[in-house]
Amino acid sequence: MPPKGRKRAYKLPETLPEGEVLRDIRKKEWKLGKPIGQGGFGMIYRASENTPGKSKGDGTFVIKIEPHENGPLYTELHFYQRAAQAEEVTKWQKQQKLSHLGVPKLCGFGSHDCQGIKYRFLVMPLFGEDIWKKYLACNKKFTPGIVFALTIQVLDALEYLHEKDYVHADIKSANLLLGYSQKDKNKVFLADYGLVNRYRPDGKHREYKEFPKKGHNGTPEFTSIDAHLGVSPSRRGDIQILGYVMLQWLCTTLPWENKLTDLDYVMKQKIKYSKDVPGLLKACFTSSYPSELKTFLTYAFQMGYDEKPDYNKLRTLCRTVIKREGIKEGSVFDFGSQSSDVPTGSPVISKKRKASSKEREPSQGRKMSKDDEPGPSGAASRAPPKKRSTSAKESGVDHLIRKTQDISIKSRKVSSSVTAQKVAPCYFTRSTKKNSSS
Repeated sequence: MPPKGRKRAYKLPETLPEGEVLRDIRKKEWKLGKPIGQGGFGMIYRASENTPGKSKGDGTFVIKIEPHENGPLYTELHFYQRAAQAEEVTKWQKQQKLSHLGVPKLCGFGSHDCQGIKYRFLVMPLFGEDIWKKYLACNKKFTPGIVFALTIQVLDALEYLHEKDYVHADIKSANLLLGYSQKDKNKVFLADYGLVNRYRPDGKHREYKEFPKKGHNGTPEFTSIDAHLGVSPSRRGDIQILGYVMLQWLCTTLPWENKLTDLDYVMKQKIKYSKDVPGLLKACFTSSYPSELKTFLTYAFQMGYDEKPDYNKLRTLCRTVIKREGIKEGSVFDFGSQSSDVPTGSPVISKKRKASSKEREPSQGRKMSKDDEPGPSGAASRAPPKKRSTSAKESGVDHLIRKTQDISIKSRKVSSSVTAQKVAPCYFTRSTKKNSSS
């Protein structure tokens, strides 16, 4: 169980020795490799199964560890236990006849004692690069084929989560990871379940209620309109967020990205454009865009709060684009051949606007509501800022470390400077900005 009471910060664990063996609740043993990341509450290590002949550094797993007295890892663990057990993910994948389902599988979990300290840990597969890094490498623009091919896999993952009564609430490039092995480079995984929420906890959808004091929960660029208004996350929110991500992939900069520190402004811009999709697209593109994007966004904004998304309709839209682009579904993403040409589709002429030249990861402006279920009590603090290495020769695990921008929601006072942090958010549940109750 998560710790009782409320805290504003969590105690970071001591670095455990390489080669330390952890035994999960099923008595399976795991051997720690080197630490590859640190969050606001714990550490992450590369790991391997503790079998003869297996060295410490060649594992294809990661282990997330936090002191038992903390609690944020409990939130994510509870989600995996309820909705992402390996057998459940595999069963759904077979039922839907999918060659891939991008929901990370829980490989093991348990408690571990080391030097008088009790730790909670969780074992997951090791993933490859995140889509945010690929996006930057492509000069912050993907071709329509890449965008809609990625979207199909995200929709598959969201349909699974929604059927399990959960919504993700924080879809973005940084939380989309490619497979680690060469054969899995065409597979996308939706990670980071720090804001996961049960929209139907007792078999009945939550009621639509606005709570302004709980507003702006999520990543400002992509947060759904509901979340801005403090409404409990729903399936339509996930579809809206995905639509914003797709839009950014195609146009580089969203209309409200120039004032991300003004969250009320961001919210008002999204509300305005939700009623004027042609105006939104005109503000984003100077020439042309895929007409299917307009259809996708219009659908997302017209959904009812408790409405079930028509996943097949949205996937059909995506397949129309990738077929037109000559991309075979399931093929390896050819990020290296990205073109600077304008995306094909229905032409829309707009006024020119200046796009931000600052290459950064989507900012973090999040807090957990007490309605989130399940969840630990208390809030976590972020790790101290660290400079990101600019070396062109990144190791196999360096891709896990990326920048995050920290925006304080509780006080609504935001610094004008962007703080870069070196963390492993792909695996860590995000630090939160407001106390939550379990």
